Amino acid sequence: TKGANFNLDSRIGENTLIKYGVNYRHQEIKPQVFFSAALSNPKKSDAGIYAEAIHDIGDFTLTGGLRYDHFDIKTHDGKSVSDGTVNPSFGVIWQPHEYWSFSASHNYASRSPRLYDALRQHGRRNAITSIADGTKAERARNTEIGFNYNNGNFAANGSYFWQKVKDAHATKANTIVNAALLRNQGYELGGAYKQGGFKFRVGVAESKPETFTFNDASLDH
Repeated sequence: TKGANFNLDSRIGENTLIKYGVNYRHQEIKPQVFFSAALSNPKKSDAGIYAEAIHDIGDFTLTGGLRYDHFDIKTHDGKSVSDGTVNPSFGVIWQPHEYWSFSASHNYASRSPRLYDALRQHGRRNAITSIADGTKAERARNTEIGFNYNNGNFAANGSYFWQKVKDAHATKANTIVNAALLRNQGYELGGAYKQGGFKFRVGVAESKPETFTFNDASLDH
């Protein structure tokens, strides 16, 4: 794996901060042995460019961003697929009191098909050797609301989230495909108390994921 990140930030006036940059990552799997002369090393490149603005207005902090992600993947059998996705994000934080803050966010994110471990790339049974035409990046939509309280000795936080993932990846007949819709929702609650050199923490989390496949049960998730 080889990669590079170039991240910058610039301030516009006293209340606005702009973050922007580019990310790049290249992967290549080199199995110890191939059991078929028709196979080659699988490769994938991911590139992204983004910009985000953070603006303070009184007790509110507003955030908004836009990111573009693109991937190119070449599988064992020499087949190539590429796709690009635009992912926006929005958020707000309200701090009505020194100790309290409330937040809400809504954002999109994408994930390209992953390359499998070299132990599964040898070309025999269960090897991942190809990718379906038109395979897209998985795309997640996340919404979250939460709160945070901190007075120095006592802290508490909590959030509730909804998530939806379109075009989730799976394998069918040793081929990567878009196979499912994923839904998830849940919450997290936590608290901490500090006394002298001791800090006590307690927390709980629960989520309820669901999977809806597009085709049939022969998919290998």
